Amino acid sequence: MPFQRIARMTPFLSFHVRSQKKSGQVMLYCRLSFNSVRTTEYKTGILVPVECWPDLPPAHPETPAISVRIAEFRAQHNWIALNLKEPTAEAIRTDWIRQHSALPPAVPKSLSIIEAYGRWATYKLRPPNRKPAGWRPMSDTGQKRIQMSGRHLAGFLKLTKQVHLSLTEVKPSTGYAFSEYLFDLGVSADTVTRHITNLSESLDYAVRLDEIEVNPWAGIKIKGEPPKRIDYLNELDLIRLAALPLTGIRDTVRNWALLMCYTGLDYNDALLVTSNLGKYYKTTPDGDVIIFQRLKFDHAPQWGECHIPVLSMSRELLSDVLNWKRPRLKVINTHLKEIAVQIGLSFPMKAKHCRKSAALVFLLYYENIFMVQKILGHQSVKTTQACYVNTPPEIVYSGMRKKPVQK
Repeated sequence: MPFQRIARMTPFLSFHVRSQKKSGQVMLYCRLSFNSVRTTEYKTGILVPVECWPDLPPAHPETPAISVRIAEFRAQHNWIALNLKEPTAEAIRTDWIRQHSALPPAVPKSLSIIEAYGRWATYKLRPPNRKPAGWRPMSDTGQKRIQMSGRHLAGFLKLTKQVHLSLTEVKPSTGYAFSEYLFDLGVSADTVTRHITNLSESLDYAVRLDEIEVNPWAGIKIKGEPPKRIDYLNELDLIRLAALPLTGIRDTVRNWALLMCYTGLDYNDALLVTSNLGKYYKTTPDGDVIIFQRLKFDHAPQWGECHIPVLSMSRELLSDVLNWKRPRLKVINTHLKEIAVQIGLSFPMKAKHCRKSAALVFLLYYENIFMVQKILGHQSVKTTQACYVNTPPEIVYSGMRKKPVQK
């Protein structure tokens, strides 16, 4: 009964793929069953297009070649089973792997974009081995922004059913779709740009590790919203603020606000400067100045250093600053909102508006936007123009008085 013996010793082979790829070629894996015993999975060395598996469409040009290779694969296992003295499932598998150890390499698994972002975030947040001068850990706000970018990316991939989107499948259109997803959530244009920048940096990191050739998001430009309204106190508002009858903590808050408006220091910087004024107060042949390296940019000495002219208004405030209480920023902002109503401001005033008011004060005083940039410690004059001050018409009339228009 030779045919019964051959049938009994023929192993059963099942084929499947592991990859989650949606396009390209993937490796076929095999699981062997023999006499009711199944082996673990192992590579076949057969690469198939994703669209051809599990069904092999007759019209596909690669179907004949794949069918031949699978038939050869089955024949090899049958031959091994027939020639083993005591065939078992594991023995057949082991002998085939021994004979075909030089398999074509499997298509390497491509890292997903969410995995690549997580790896970059870990690299970004870890302290460097060699800490350069002025290095300090990333702020809590910076860490939260990086984490939020990852959460938004995960939400976008889940919504679009691309949870396993690999780095090689990321395209510029993916970035624009992600930005539209953020806009639909009500995220501002500046924050969308920040999230796109974080993800683009993670793709740059993947390029450095030779996982992708180019960053597909390198050229993405987010269409911004109309420029934000710049709120600040004008000259009349500052006069009203100084003349407002206040007592107790509100008087203290008003004094700190005026000092910030006439120096351009934010509250934390103002606290540090006034606690050791002799260290930062300098007298020059051209007048008195406060030279201060902004806390936010202590790693950028070339442009983070402020040279603040001491105006007569700020000199009077500085002479009495040691007698002031030093409330928390939250207390400052709470009382400034109440004060804003009393002087008739059209916006809820906070400490940040004092710095913007200083931009106007110095622009009116010196009529030089580049001086204002250096006084405030901005890296670019574009930041000063776009985020801190709109040139008021008074600048035009002042210039006309100095150089009358020729009729």
